[in-house]
Amino acid sequence: MTKDQIQILVAQLAGLNQHEWLRIKQQVDMIYSSKVAKIELDDLVVLQRNLEVEFKLRRFGDTSDGDVRLDRLVEKAKKYSAELDAREANLESPSRQD
Repeated sequence: MTKDQIQILVAQLAGLNQHEWLRIKQQVDMIYSSKVAKIELDDLVVLQRNLEVEFKLRRFGDTSDGDVRLDRLVEKAKKYSAELDAREANLESPSRQD
């Protein structure tokens, strides 16, 4: 951010109470969430290893794959992504009332 942007932001936020700020933040977060939902993970192997390290199922630096079932993980991810796309399409389509 530039100094000018910060000054403008501070001027806009002056006088807001917490409730108003939370309402603004919620709307901004919703926009970002909808954008993020359209991003696809491209390196599932690295993600899987990082999660295994995070949850102490693998030691950092361990490159053995053991019984990794990445193919099932990819299929589940594709299925979940398709479900999200379908839900989003339902939200975006105008509802018809007869």
